[in-house]
Amino acid sequence: MGKQTIRKKKGSQARPGTRKKVALGWMITVGTVAVAVAMLALLARPKTATAPQEVIEATGADVLKAEIGDPRVGEVERRFVCPCGTCGKELDECSCETAMKMKSAIVALLGEGRDVDSVVATLSGRFPGALKAAGEVAGTAPVNGAAGSDTFLEVTQRLDCPCGNCQLRLADCDCDHDRGAHEVKAFIRERIRDGRTASEIIAAFDRVYGRVSG
Repeated sequence: MGKQTIRKKKGSQARPGTRKKVALGWMITVGTVAVAVAMLALLARPKTATAPQEVIEATGADVLKAEIGDPRVGEVERRFVCPCGTCGKELDECSCETAMKMKSAIVALLGEGRDVDSVVATLSGRFPGALKAAGEVAGTAPVNGAAGSDTFLEVTQRLDCPCGNCQLRLADCDCDHDRGAHEVKAFIRERIRDGRTASEIIAAFDRVYGRVSG
């Protein structure tokens, strides 16, 4: 008998090149899936809320430059005493750490485009007790008590609290919200100490807070 030739069936074994191509294809597929999963995870990650930035306070050099070049800075400073509670100095004459913090806030607020009345109103609420009493501001005189009370009552009865939360007449409100009754009443009292009329105070209120009533 002759030798029998055993033929291999086609497809019984994959060629080496074919195996490499299959492995490479799987690697590419797995890599693509991994990248897609990573991208989806990044997109699904909750975004961290950015905290609102507070007013950036000016540096000591900025304060000095502003005091020299902008008379409004001194005008605001002269209405306050240093709020540290220990030195007892006028704000415009003090350079302690607390005074510089307040002065830098003045420069920053004026730099935002606010007027003097708005800055004074904001700082009187931010630094309680620092606003000078009646007659202490140079160039002003105390207002008659009865006349001042009448003016205060007239103004507060004509305006609503501008805080946007309480919806009360200013005369009936004592809220401590931002731009609330506490801040606005201090603003009104200061205008009264300056000798301004009810109409002038309401006009100043309109400029600073916007009309909230008729």
